[in-house]
Amino acid sequence: MDRPALRQVVGSSTMVAEGATDGRLWSRRVLWYSVDKTRLVTLVIVRDPDGACPDDFFVTDDDHASGADVASRYAGRWSIEICFREVKERLGAEDPQSWKGEGPERGAALSLWLYSAIWTWHISIFGAARTWTPRPWYAKKATPSFIDALASAHAPRRNQGPRTRQAGPV
Repeated sequence: MDRPALRQVVGSSTMVAEGATDGRLWSRRVLWYSVDKTRLVTLVIVRDPDGACPDDFFVTDDDHASGADVASRYAGRWSIEICFREVKERLGAEDPQSWKGEGPERGAALSLWLYSAIWTWHISIFGAARTWTPRPWYAKKATPSFIDALASAHAPRRNQGPRTRQAGPV
């Protein structure tokens, strides 16, 4: 879930002026009539010049933000959105088992803590080493995903074989 077009525009040194276009970034103050009939907002459209990714549309009510500023803010937020998606999908934070009292908040906090702990462990143990199996359809993969870090956390247990129960008092 990478956004190369947005990263390319934000990393570019040729940002465009307000209301102008260079084929990659377009911004204009517009009236979003169904939301607020009296106040202008800034609409920013980021286009991938190669056409590989769909256009990204951003809206802000910051009167002083240029199109480049808005695109930069959203690009900086992308890693946060990835974190939230992974915590919900991979760690089950989207559907907590407890819905009473502080249960949902505690479940979310635990999921975010666990996400951080897994990444911290993975980076401290493996650093920049490749821990995933290369796939022909993803030959350019250069960094691990969260699912790779999660799989490497499970790998030591998988390699031990089945656990046998120790004899002893019950």
